[in-house]
This record gives sequence, C-alpha cells and structure tokens, in this order.
Amino acid sequence: MPPMWYFGLIQLAYVITVNYATINPDKDNCINYESDYHVDRACECIVYQSLGGTEGRFNSPNFPQFYSKGIECILFTFIGDVGELVEIKFTDFDMMYPDAKNNTCKDYLRLFLKLNRPEINENMQHNYELCGSMSTLQQKTFYSKDRSLIMEFQTTRPLSQQLTFFKGFRGFFRFLDATNKIKPPDVYIIPVKGKNGQFVSDGVKQSGTMCSWDFSTSKLSGKFFSPLYPQNYPSHSKCQYTFYGQPNEGTVYIQFQNLQIYDEGVDSCSKSSDRIAIYDGMNSSQPLIKYLCGIKNQEEVKSTSPYLYIEFLSDGRNQRQGFAANYTFQHKSHSNSPSYSNPDYSTTTPFNCNKYIESKIKKHDVITSQHHPGPYPASTRCTYIFNGTAEERIQIKFTRMDLFFDGGNPNEPYDCDGQDSIKIYIKIDNDEKELDYTCGKKIPKMFMSNIPWMKVIFESGSRTQHSNTGFAFEYKFLTNYGITTGEQDNRKVCKFIYKSDVKKSGYFVSPNYPGFYPKNTECQYTFFGRNSEVVRIQFKEFEVDGITPRCEPKHQVDFVDFSNFDGGAQDKKMKKFCGQMTEKMREPIQSDLEFFRVTFKSNSMYEGKGFNATYEFVINEETTFSSPPKSLVGNTANSMYTSYIDNKCYCLVFYLVLTLTLQFLTVCTL
Repeated sequence: MPPMWYFGLIQLAYVITVNYATINPDKDNCINYESDYHVDRACECIVYQSLGGTEGRFNSPNFPQFYSKGIECILFTFIGDVGELVEIKFTDFDMMYPDAKNNTCKDYLRLFLKLNRPEINENMQHNYELCGSMSTLQQKTFYSKDRSLIMEFQTTRPLSQQLTFFKGFRGFFRFLDATNKIKPPDVYIIPVKGKNGQFVSDGVKQSGTMCSWDFSTSKLSGKFFSPLYPQNYPSHSKCQYTFYGQPNEGTVYIQFQNLQIYDEGVDSCSKSSDRIAIYDGMNSSQPLIKYLCGIKNQEEVKSTSPYLYIEFLSDGRNQRQGFAANYTFQHKSHSNSPSYSNPDYSTTTPFNCNKYIESKIKKHDVITSQHHPGPYPASTRCTYIFNGTAEERIQIKFTRMDLFFDGGNPNEPYDCDGQDSIKIYIKIDNDEKELDYTCGKKIPKMFMSNIPWMKVIFESGSRTQHSNTGFAFEYKFLTNYGITTGEQDNRKVCKFIYKSDVKKSGYFVSPNYPGFYPKNTECQYTFFGRNSEVVRIQFKEFEVDGITPRCEPKHQVDFVDFSNFDGGAQDKKMKKFCGQMTEKMREPIQSDLEFFRVTFKSNSMYEGKGFNATYEFVINEETTFSSPPKSLVGNTANSMYTSYIDNKCYCLVFYLVLTLTLQFLTVCTL
C-alpha cells in the first residue's frame, strides 16, 4: 500500500487544479472609515465600485469547485454612486445546511443591507444569514436601503480534510439608479422618481404614520409602494392607501406591476397573515373587491366609484419584497363601460353592433359585420372593446375583409381617409394609441395587444348601394403570447424554457408570429442542455424594427440579444440582432456551455413580423469555459471574475503530478 504522503500529494494536486480558478480577496482591499471590524476578524475584502449603472458578477472562492474550510472572513463590499441602490441576485447557491438541532448555519453568508456607509462593526446586526441550497433560500434577490451593501462569508475550521463538499455561491449585481427608471427582476418597468434617491409614493403621507398615504385628483396618475420597497417590507406592517376622486365622477384604476407577498401556502389570500385587501370605497366598511397575496405581475383592480381603499398587513414571521403599483383616476368618459353614454358607441346606429367582451365570459369567438356574408348597412359605427385578466393578451386575426373602397385598387389601398374602414387601438401608459387603420379588401396582419385591453372600431359611410360583404375576425384571449413551444413560466409572463431532457430540437418564434409582435413587450427564451452539450440557434426568418449593425439607441429600436450567462446579465461579446434578415443572421449561433438565453424586446414605437428560429442541443466538441465580460468597476472588482480554464488544463496539471508521483514510487520500491 502506498504511504500516506502519496494520498497527500494527490490531494495537493487536486487543490492546485481547483485553486487555478479563484477570486483574489486581499486585506489591502478593505475599506476603513471608523470601524476596525475587518482587522479584529482578520477579514479579506473584495470591493465592487459603481461607475454609474454598473453590473457584473460575484462568486465565492474556487466556484464552481468546492470552497475550503476555515475561511475566517471575506467581505464582499458593493459601493454605489450617489442616488444608486445595490441589487444582488443569486443564480447558484450550495453551502453547508444548517445544524439540525438548533437550525443555525455553521458556514454562512451574512447580508448587511441597511448601511449608511460601506463598513460594518461588531455591534451591527446583519439582515439575513444564508446557508443551504438554492431550493432552501426563501428569496434570491436582495436590495440595499442606500448606496452600500456588504456580504460576509465564513466557513467552519477544518477537523480533517481541508476542502468541503459544497461549491459556494455565484450571482449578479447591479447598481440601480433610484432617480430614474428601475426594472426589478422579471417585472414591468416602473417609473421611480423619489426624493433623495428613494422609492416614494406620489400621494400625501398621513401624519404620524409609517406607511399610510392619501391620493387625490391633484395628481391624476402616479405610483405607490409597500414600505421600504424595493427591500422587503417590515414585520407587523399596517398601511392604508386611500384614493379620493371627484364626487360622482369616474373611477380609480390600479395596476400592481410587481407583487411579492408571503402567502403561507393557504388556499385563499383572505386567510394569509400577509395580504392586501382592496375595498370599493373610502374605508374597510365598504364592499370588498378582492384580497391579494403571493407572487403576481400586472394584477389590475378597478373601483365602481370615485373612491378606493387599500389595506396592507404583515405579521412578524416572514417578509417579502412587497409591491409596486400605478394608479389612475379615470373620468367617466374614459371608462371602459359598455354603457351607451360612452362616446365610443354610436347612438345613431339603428341596431346594436357594440360589444364589450370580457375574457371571463368568453375566451374565443368570431365577430362579423352586420348581415355578413351579405352587404353591411350604411352609416354604421360599431365598437368592440376587449378586456382580459392581468396575464392575458388579445389576439385579433382577420379572416375576411371586403369593405367599400373607391380610392383606387381595393386590394392595395393607399389612403383610408373618407373610406369605410376599421381602426384598432391599444393603450400605452394609459393613453389610447392607434395600432392599425385599414380599409379595402386587403386582409391585415394578425395583431396582439401589449396589455389585456384592445378596441376595434368599424365605420361605414352613407353609401346605400354596394355589394361588399364586410369583415370577419377571430379574437382570442391568450396567456402564452401565441408561443406554443417550450415550457412557459408558471406566472404566465413571456418566459419560455427549452430543456434537452424534454426535446433535443425544435423551433421558437416571437410573440404573435407570423403576425405583428406586440409593442412594449419583452420575452425570454432560455435553453438548458445536459452536461457537455451546447445549443445551436439558427434564424429562418427575421424582421425586427431597428437600425443595423449596432441596434442603438435601445429605447428607439426593437432587438434580439443573446447571453451565455444566467441571472439576466448582458453578454457583451454577443451582438444584438435587429432590422431585416441578412446572410450573417442566417449563420448558426452556438452557446459556450449548456446554458443559453435569447431575449426579444420591443418598444412603443413600431412593430414587425418578428422571427422564426430553430434550436438543437448538440455535443460540445471542445468543452471550454468562455470568459465572462470584464466588469466596469475597476481593477479591484475585476478580481471577482473566475479565471475559467479549458478542461484540458485541469487534466494536464493533474496528469503531470500523478505521473511524477508514480515514477518516484517506482524508484523507491526498487
């Protein structure tokens, strides 16, 4: 049997190969204002400094290999610019599980979120202590209260072997401008213009309260938040939000852009200790509209009167991020009511061709002009308003189009003014915008709304003698954005997952393909291959509004981008696609490893047909790890990036050490 030092040499070879990919914490990196905490604890430090909107990646030492025991203290310090907040999001987490007896962490990662300056001391209480796995983390995304955030990493002292059997953690960070537009993870963009860089509601705070607000028609629309948002709301919260419209005029419309309320797994939100209660009036004695809890996006509520009362409650046990919402005081003339007092509905039409269609009544049907397939009547105005639930979009597909047209070729109508016509409207920022204006006999493209609302108006002139048969269109309330492949996110947002274990190849398309994609929409297509697999993407058709080759500026173009990184980080070595199909776009795109993400994003200006692409999971012939993009945060923060190395390097180092060891043993035996 070989001596014990042989096994020690083998372990040394393993440690050499493992430590080949590491971060470089250093005591000289530690920031010292007034506290000597890092000196007393013998901490090493890594600092991530913002240069304005910076984002990047962080990880524990040796990740994705096992971390070592006996790490006294490593401080990960994030320092934002003035007016910025820090967001961290864990994409991988694998640490020793808490002690079964007292449920305490032996190896831990402590988060300090409520810092006035980028340092901690021995008297400061951490906000979270994390250990275990991704599945045991109650939340994966955290926000600082101000411009600084610190993570403290410590592992137990070794009793025998130096290495653990846990990989540690990895994630992404962003410095968010709290005075501009903020995009919390996986939700709609929320405009935030708070005082002193904070998320502040647009109402008047009630004197002597922590989180109760009054809203009046002095500001017809705005925003409001749960306390401490975007951090987790505090325990034992009781907040009231009261909306006062003008008496006898209009309604109050609320849209929760982001809703993350702990729900305890109960079958009804009314039984949840943390919940939102919404009442149709000025106080809780008025009729209850609904309770809300759990995780939801784009949840909508509307009062029947000019008043609305919202109450938010939490207990002392579990907290989540809370909510961010928009409100609008709507005048009666802008209400989506089917009443004939609405000017959208004709009072001169001798028959009822106006329809208010709700998805809870019917999800799918066909609408035709009056007397179809016979000639439609003259002097007609018909309005069709579609209203769905928060996660639904309305798809309109014309199957028949035959309107009177005397302005030229009806199959290629150029100008619809003064002709029998159809107009389609959507809403952008609560304002109605014309999506399409069509006439003649040319069947329009298929359309989809960007929110759960759409309006179609048909108008005919005074001509009484014609043989035109009118129109027919099919409507659907969809939650899948017209995308039928992949596995959709269970929140019914536009996120689809493609797994090699389920299907090795297939296709994916833009929302509403082959019709026009909806405005103000973002869709993600995420691909997960097996170990040693990569995914290969190839576009068959591409028409996305934008100016090639840079596809800039972002807010004025629609585009498709690609990333090899999980967690939403940008992959700067991958170019965006926009514009019309080119030969370059026809070339296959291949991921670096088994993970790949494709993101489609449209703005509020234009639309196009979108794209149709195929995917295929294949064996990676050269198993290499690509280098992540360099951080913008300076030399200190650049050290965070793992020096990914070709697997052949690992094998070569281990092979050389092992060969030398065996040769030495042979000589000793002789």
